[in-house]
Amino acid sequence: MRIYIVISIALLLICSCVPPNKKDGSVVRLDYSSDAQKYIVDLKDRRNVDSLILFFDAEDVSERYLSAGAFTSIKSPKAIKGLAKLLSEDPSQEVRLQAAYALGQIGDPSITPILTRAFGSQDTADYNTELRGIILEAVGKVGDINSLRLIAGISTYNSEQDELLKGQLRAFYRFAQRGLRNPTADETSVSILSNKEMSVSVRRIAGDFISRYFSTPSPSQLQILTTVLATENDSEIRVGVANSLAKSAEPSVLPTLLDLVENDTDYRVRTNILSSIPAYDYISSRDVLFRLLSDTNTKIALLAADAIKIAGHRRDAGNLLNLSKEIIDPILKSKVLEAAINPVPINYVNTRSLINKEIIGGLEKARTQYENASFIEALALDPTNWELFKTEGLNAKVRAIQTRAIMAIPDLMTNLRSKGAYRSVRAIRNFRGLILTELMRLINQDDPGVVAAAASVLRDPDLGFKDDIELMAPFRHALSKFNQPNVKETQYELQDLLAYLQDTSYVKEIPAYNHPIDWSALENISDSSNAYIITPKGQIKIQLMTSHAPGSVSNFVALSESNYYKGKYFHRVVPNFVVQSGCSRGDGYGGLDYTIRTELGPKYYDSPGYIGMASAGLDTEGTQWFITHSATPHLDGRYTIFGKVMEGMEVVHSIEVGDVIQDVRIMKY
Repeated sequence: MRIYIVISIALLLICSCVPPNKKDGSVVRLDYSSDAQKYIVDLKDRRNVDSLILFFDAEDVSERYLSAGAFTSIKSPKAIKGLAKLLSEDPSQEVRLQAAYALGQIGDPSITPILTRAFGSQDTADYNTELRGIILEAVGKVGDINSLRLIAGISTYNSEQDELLKGQLRAFYRFAQRGLRNPTADETSVSILSNKEMSVSVRRIAGDFISRYFSTPSPSQLQILTTVLATENDSEIRVGVANSLAKSAEPSVLPTLLDLVENDTDYRVRTNILSSIPAYDYISSRDVLFRLLSDTNTKIALLAADAIKIAGHRRDAGNLLNLSKEIIDPILKSKVLEAAINPVPINYVNTRSLINKEIIGGLEKARTQYENASFIEALALDPTNWELFKTEGLNAKVRAIQTRAIMAIPDLMTNLRSKGAYRSVRAIRNFRGLILTELMRLINQDDPGVVAAAASVLRDPDLGFKDDIELMAPFRHALSKFNQPNVKETQYELQDLLAYLQDTSYVKEIPAYNHPIDWSALENISDSSNAYIITPKGQIKIQLMTSHAPGSVSNFVALSESNYYKGKYFHRVVPNFVVQSGCSRGDGYGGLDYTIRTELGPKYYDSPGYIGMASAGLDTEGTQWFITHSATPHLDGRYTIFGKVMEGMEVVHSIEVGDVIQDVRIMKY
């Protein structure tokens, strides 16, 4: 029976000679001035599964579309039967598309035959449709290794079948996200990437897959990737290929990578290479890394310092110390000092003393919480700085400094073990006891960010605190204090810690409905409405996606018009990933006392400039949002998209940690 099912799936995926479906002349029109449509969206917001399922039979196509789309976020197995019927029978392809995407999001393996039957039942004239691509991707979210093998074995899609190729490649990506890999899928991705007859949009998806999940290319594949990187004009493709090539750690490609990391015109290509450079021979890359410390792009200089910190040699400490004295940017100075001190053994007392003196001097001159936190992190690289690190970092009055100090404890403990600060086992155990005592003290505080950071460090398996902790009561007491919807991240961190300590598991509790959509905030707001984020470095124009994410747009508009975002920092900047803002504290743990719902669907982080809601898990969003630097397909189906940068990506790329939002202005039309 199993063999029969597998053969049937294969035939359905490959064949296209199938009977036509009936067509629906009606078009989905989303209009949130409609009470009926608002009612369905509110049902989705309340996670009212049973009432939403009733709308699967609505006469109005837009109502069926909204009710099916609700389950892309809710992911309830109770909807499978109804969604399967919509997918196979609804006359509207837009509704069928929402149903297919929602079925994939539910993630139940039993859905696989439903999807493959639907794939095979599409009209021959509509063979290369977006719907078929969505179905292939959905199989990637629910199918097993045999499904992957079958999809990887399809070689009949050509350069005129973009939607099928996108679906196939996205299926590879979704399988890989679940740990399922296939060498034929890798070969197909490389073949598509290198075929310039394929559309750029398809080749970019191939590049995204190769970038994230292709770490060990064969010699022939390595040659293909090297050639693509040298000849490709599209920067988005080159960003992905550079990442894959750099991650390979193949010594023969190092000269190519070093040339690109100095000379490429796209800093994102250089970023991806620098992130993997520590895996290569340090002596061969040393001179380039030192030159990059003076790069005009601060992000590149910071990454170069980090690479030297990871892979550097103690012989470079003096040069790095001297170089740090010439650096004006305080955060870069602190990172160069980290690179200087990290490889130096404890018994090099004079060298460490000179570097520490410079770190302490930088700490005294720090003007912002982010500068201060950077020098605190540098202090953590020498365990002999413990008392100062504790006073200025762990006991800091500014919460953003305190949480950054807590997250630096793993560096402190790594150096405690590896640099010989304390040679006897007893001395090291005593020092670990001091650190554990501080972490337990922090766990008992009332600040959600401090507690979350401390819990995260305590459950780091590399630090080995598990064997030192006997009583669970302090963690259960801490957990009892954080049950409000806006501190879910702290609750999850504590639950993760308890599960780690007790070798158990738990199901994350999704926040209850606590913040209805403010429909009045959406008056005169449409998909043509724009938001302007004003920064000292320029203006970022965003097109709001009201139809796709009405709750998130309403929240953003209401916060903007109340001036909430004025004066907020960009507290998180990850080069070639995101810039993030909206935190009331400036460390990522702040917001207001509510949460809003996750709003997902067939929208993709397939290019730079998408605006997404930051979250700690499903339905935990609030005030924080991010803007992407590049395509980030690993966020698809997990993080709400509610806007897209239309102008000002150069400003987004220039944003650094500590830059301030001067204003957010909403243009309604």
